[in-house]
Amino acid sequence: MVEKKKDANKAKVAREISKIWGGLESDQIATLKEHVEITKYKKGEMIYQCDETPTDAMCLLTGKVKIFKDGINGKSQIIRVIKPNEFFGFRAYFANEIYKTAAQALDTCTVVHFPLPVLMKLLQKSYKIGYYFIKYLSVEIGKSVSVSPLPTQTTGPLVTRTTEPRAPGQNHLVQITISSSLPLSLFSLSVIDRKSVV
Repeated sequence: MVEKKKDANKAKVAREISKIWGGLESDQIATLKEHVEITKYKKGEMIYQCDETPTDAMCLLTGKVKIFKDGINGKSQIIRVIKPNEFFGFRAYFANEIYKTAAQALDTCTVVHFPLPVLMKLLQKSYKIGYYFIKYLSVEIGKSVSVSPLPTQTTGPLVTRTTEPRAPGQNHLVQITISSSLPLSLFSLSVIDRKSVV
């Protein structure tokens, strides 16, 4: 009786993961069902540790998980918080690395584990899974890019180029200034009235 309930839960989880990935063929869902393991974690329990070799892809079903690394003076730095239906634990495997972070349950949570070689096998059969992970990783990279705020004042020009009028009758100069306090991709363009130039 317990075994049937366990199989029913695995089948349900495999179908849910299939939906997240955009739909799989029945044989791919069967492969997933065969390999998924459902694990409950208590608040504060470690899911994986820094420097371990990744073996499983994980999908959070319920609860919250923090991905973190130890910072200065032993204080942990939270990299991100995993929410239900999000995958984690696979990036290091894709990069052929050990874990550079750790994962810990922020509250009671349920996590689905399945071997990363099984994920790779499924990736070879379904472009939908590949597309899902490309999109997922692209979003994560986008979140990690920080944009510096623009300063309210400049500290003076780093480079100034002034172009004299080329045709008779033009009455302005063009001055391009790149400031040392702005990113090099930004510049100011000034049109100066020739009459005001001494």
